[in-house]
Amino acid sequence: MKLLKTSPLLRANTSTSLLEEASKPTAWLLCILTTLFIPAALLTFPLVAQADPNLGRAESIITEIDLGESHFRLITDRPAIPTDGSYSYVVEITPGEGLLSVGLHFQLMREEDGWPFHYFGDSVYIERSVQTDDESDDETEDGPRNQRPAPPAEPEVIRRLLERRTANNLYGLGMYEGVYYVAVIVTAVTTAGEESATLRDMLVVYNPNEPQLNLMPTIHLSALPSRNTQGVFLSHPAGGLFDERREMLDAISGWINDTQRARLTLAISPLFLEELAIMAEGFDYLDIHSEEIITLDAESEEAQVAAQTLENLRTAHGTGRLSITAQGYADPDFSVLDALDLVDDLPSHFEIGQSVLTSTFEQEPPSITVPWTSQLTAEQFQTLSDVLPQTTPRNHESKIILDSDTLGFAQTTINGTDGQRFNQNLYQDEAGDLLIVADSERSAALSQIGSRAQIILDLLEERQRDGITPLLIQAQDDVDSIVVLLDNLELLSDYNWVNLVDSNFVDSTQASSLNFVAAQEVEDIPESVQELQRSRNEVLGLISALGEVDSEQQEMLDRYYLLSLAIFAGLGTTIGEYTNGRNTDNDNDSLNISPAAYECLDLARQLSSYADLWFSGIEIHTQAHTFSGNSGVLPITILNGSDQTLYLDVRYITTGQNVVVYPEYIQQAFLSGESFLEPTVELRNIVSGSVDVQIWAGNHLIATESVRVSATYTDRIVIIVMVALAGTGLAFFIWKRVRLSEENGKQVKESARA
Repeated sequence: MKLLKTSPLLRANTSTSLLEEASKPTAWLLCILTTLFIPAALLTFPLVAQADPNLGRAESIITEIDLGESHFRLITDRPAIPTDGSYSYVVEITPGEGLLSVGLHFQLMREEDGWPFHYFGDSVYIERSVQTDDESDDETEDGPRNQRPAPPAEPEVIRRLLERRTANNLYGLGMYEGVYYVAVIVTAVTTAGEESATLRDMLVVYNPNEPQLNLMPTIHLSALPSRNTQGVFLSHPAGGLFDERREMLDAISGWINDTQRARLTLAISPLFLEELAIMAEGFDYLDIHSEEIITLDAESEEAQVAAQTLENLRTAHGTGRLSITAQGYADPDFSVLDALDLVDDLPSHFEIGQSVLTSTFEQEPPSITVPWTSQLTAEQFQTLSDVLPQTTPRNHESKIILDSDTLGFAQTTINGTDGQRFNQNLYQDEAGDLLIVADSERSAALSQIGSRAQIILDLLEERQRDGITPLLIQAQDDVDSIVVLLDNLELLSDYNWVNLVDSNFVDSTQASSLNFVAAQEVEDIPESVQELQRSRNEVLGLISALGEVDSEQQEMLDRYYLLSLAIFAGLGTTIGEYTNGRNTDNDNDSLNISPAAYECLDLARQLSSYADLWFSGIEIHTQAHTFSGNSGVLPITILNGSDQTLYLDVRYITTGQNVVVYPEYIQQAFLSGESFLEPTVELRNIVSGSVDVQIWAGNHLIATESVRVSATYTDRIVIIVMVALAGTGLAFFIWKRVRLSEENGKQVKESARA
């Protein structure tokens, strides 16, 4: 091997030893042939070449290089070959000026840059035809113009086939199922000298007698709200996260449109698609430097780009190889809505989300969803399946794709039948809905830069007859993982032993049954998320308070309703470290909700400010009041300072059972001006107490006032006076006589009733 490694063809740097010989093609070719075809007796390499990938780093796949003005590309139509097959590669050469010849040295290795166990050489001599200039027959001092030689024409693209010279399969090389490395060392000899570089690729060998691998890739692409309450984009959308998501959508669509074997399930926020459509029709945005609102029409470059992204997505969906799932309008985190007691919002999310998807793709979305959540219970699964679109009578056709971490956190119990084979990735809940569970570790491996050889080896071992291996990549702010995933899927789509499938491939008869146990309670809800809840309640309260409105007001309220859903876009949850469904982090044994994103919080505050303007005129006026006895009517004045009739709730809150108010709750219309309330208050066993008067719009508290009330008890007042005049002894005697008289009176009344 020493002779091989010191060969001029393997030197990376420009060689000077062949400069004089560069103009002698015959001698140069002889040098190549002498160097490459070394007697086998001089070589030593393993008889059995088991694949042994180099782990822990990303392998280099370099299929194109430039040497001087020449371009070289490595091509193969069989990057994965059966163990009984044979490999072949093509080096495509685009010669540049001065290229004389090319040396190609092919190597197969068990490790990248490792010891080659098989190699051979090839050489290409560049021929250029001589042209003549026949534009004129005029005589010149060099002869007729049409006979004067012109500079040599550049040769056309040269394709050089590299393949095994002997045998028709890999067994002769001791190659079995695994991953191997290919290196083609290219040495270009030009009139200026010699230069070398290496083309690299991976060669996957698979056993054709084993089952194929069925991968179901799923991408969950969430998005944050990008517009304010006036519909103005908060910044120029041609940049930042919004544009990154748009470019990511373009990349997904492009991969589907360009790759015939590509299949993908895409869970995308309808809110994001809606904003793309708005941009395509012309839009306003806030210039962060001048703080002015800039208007761009549908003919602007930005609008045209958005329109093209949507068209690319529609084209990809039209291939039948891209499935779009039914997501809630803002693709909210189910766990967050549940923790905030806003699960009732979910039907609205899905109804509006389905409307957006139907408008975008001109057909209803399928009965499948990918909830953005870290924890689900049996009741929540049922809620999800109930709001999924149903194009046929319900027959338990709903499909829910989850990450295995979600299922593990729910601490599910798998109940299978002895002797019956189930797919480990498919389960049915108690309602019969199909749950497709993606392996979080394998999904992470395919979406992170790492050793592709190890990933492929794991997938080779994963093959199961009639089974699927779901993948689920969830991305909100970081879209790099999707870029890596698409790159890996592009590679896998070239392998004959891999099928990329969608949810229609899933056979529910292979599903295991699934039961839930009680899930962990949410213990930590950040103040920012609670602020989103308050904002949502304010908007809902305003809608209920305005009652009957005209069409212009209704349009405005509908828009604010949508925005109050949009504030829950992109929320996430964090949990402790889990192993086999058990928490291994004792310091964090419950589900925690992540703080709200700035975009969501800013929009929520705009909504609150708007609602506060409507309710700012509501005031409660009252003062401390003393009853003649232990009960009476409490006078209260409610001032509606606006010119709008508001339908509001009045609640009276007391502590314990010593202060009783009737009625505790009323609902009525408050006209512009003053309204008077007179609830009945009774004090029991105490002289004074307090009543909190609260005005509510739905679940939103508008105003509150605490009122102190007192009662006059005649016998106690008399006793206090006597104590002052006669002393405690006489007062005690009088008190006993009063109590005895009261008891006798009660007995007489009871006897009379009897």
